[in-house]
Amino acid sequence: MPGIIRKPLLPVALAVGLLLLLAGGAYALFPDTGEVADELKAKYEELESWQVELGLNGTSEHTIQCWRDGDHWRQEWIAATENGTRVVRAAVGSGQRIEGVYPASPSAPHPPLHLFWLKDPKQAWQWMAIRDQVMSYQFLEDRPCLVLGAEYGDPRSSQVWIDLERRVPLRLVAPSGITWRWSEYYSLGNHLLPTRLRIAFPQGKSFSFDVQWHQVGTEIDSSLFSANALEEEFGWTESPEVDDPRMRFLWGNLPRGYSTSVD
Repeated sequence: MPGIIRKPLLPVALAVGLLLLLAGGAYALFPDTGEVADELKAKYEELESWQVELGLNGTSEHTIQCWRDGDHWRQEWIAATENGTRVVRAAVGSGQRIEGVYPASPSAPHPPLHLFWLKDPKQAWQWMAIRDQVMSYQFLEDRPCLVLGAEYGDPRSSQVWIDLERRVPLRLVAPSGITWRWSEYYSLGNHLLPTRLRIAFPQGKSFSFDVQWHQVGTEIDSSLFSANALEEEFGWTESPEVDDPRMRFLWGNLPRGYSTSVD
């Protein structure tokens, strides 16, 4: 895996420090929201497909495998057993719609990586109730950020934090209060991709993942996203227990999508 990109921060930090001092009465210093959205979209528009493996708390015993091709996605939740590992939950869908779930259910969480919105940031911000006309400059750890949706010091409003220098997403607060934090970016091809993910819930629970990227920008067999293929592979009747409490919590509390019926 290529090394993490690190660039000198002092010039950017000094510039943003000045912006923070001036931001109260110098709104002309903020970029146009549409330009920011277009820049993000252009940066990731070729990232049409991917496979990622999310290792819960840095382990290989509890992982979530995710595939995406355009609007189509698939996820498999894999847990440790006495004899190795097995898929205990799976789902396929398109956009916000759930098209198949194992075991059978009318709902399932969306894949937890939560970077689908990079395909059309402007529209996604509206859907996530991010008031992108409200902007501020803030620091996230050592990174200067443009914050859309919240004024300085506002932790509650729906908001997205974008690295001011690299123009990559670092943090997102959803209307539900769930927070995503992407970090430790590295360069793969022409894309900057995060290798760490942290999801924090308003109940006080938080979860960390190692993110391994596979099949980035390559063709993925369309049958992988078929509900019929999911049924043929796993069936709908078996309902294995999810023993790990962390995976049970995540499956039950991540943002959900719904189907109109259960076969």
